[in-house]
Amino acid sequence: MKHRKHWLLYLYPQAWRARYGEEFLALLEACPFSLWTLWDVCLGAVDAHLHLESVTGRMFPLMNRLRTTAVIVFCAYIGFVVAGLAFGKMVEYDDFTDLLDSTTSVAVSYWALYAGAFAALLAVLVGGLPLAVAVARSAIAAKRWRLLALFAVPPLSLAVWIGSGALLLWLTPGDFLSRPILQRILVGGLFFGLFGLAAIASAAAVCIVVIRSQISEKLFRFARIPAIITTLAMIVMFAATLVYGIAARAADPQLFAEDEGLLASNTTLTWLVILALMAVATAVAIAALIRGRAPDAPAAAMPTIAGQPAT
Repeated sequence: MKHRKHWLLYLYPQAWRARYGEEFLALLEACPFSLWTLWDVCLGAVDAHLHLESVTGRMFPLMNRLRTTAVIVFCAYIGFVVAGLAFGKMVEYDDFTDLLDSTTSVAVSYWALYAGAFAALLAVLVGGLPLAVAVARSAIAAKRWRLLALFAVPPLSLAVWIGSGALLLWLTPGDFLSRPILQRILVGGLFFGLFGLAAIASAAAVCIVVIRSQISEKLFRFARIPAIITTLAMIVMFAATLVYGIAARAADPQLFAEDEGLLASNTTLTWLVILALMAVATAVAIAALIRGRAPDAPAAAMPTIAGQPAT
């Protein structure tokens, strides 16, 4: 079993493997292999790559746990926003707005979704703005202009996406939904793909800025509260989207059998894909918060895996 798990060691940086490799393999051998174990190991590998400089005595100090939690919850939130925007685009058509006016359960779940969205956005701003100010002050004081320039990535990515979308509309005039399915998939896939790339680039830039900056532990402790609120809001939004789909399908079964989804795809399929993306993003945020909990006592050199004690 130890040899079958040996490949997991190579998820970690070489410097980490040189210091903790034998202990890590012994810990893997001592615990049963499960999906939770695999998740814990993968998250630990991300943490090791983010904080390689901390391989000096204890592997997961509280500062690194708090920083990793903030970064992962932020990335999960961005992924959830992408799925939420897709849902918003799907339900903007007349058939869905008619249901909103005629079915109470659809209306309640719809507005619950929007309430959760505003709560999550507010929490991200409350938790993120102090970090952004601290990063900017630190970069300016140290004259790290390249690091400061990464703040320009999100607006530039948005501008590039908007420009690309305008170009695609110019190249495909007329009624887009009346075009052949392959053309819709190609153009629509390019449009949403560029949006996804813009979101990834923006999130990556923000994460790099946070990781490479000197920020006080106090700010990361404070950011944990908005991270919890954001995650709770994501849970509410996921539940609201689930209830919305069930209620709308019950009120108008024909609508969910038609092609009223994104790019004129099947409505039920689009809704299920959006739900799956929301579920993954929410699960990542929850797992990051759970793993980010740390006692005030110093952490051991090796983390626990799936409830097993460190060696």
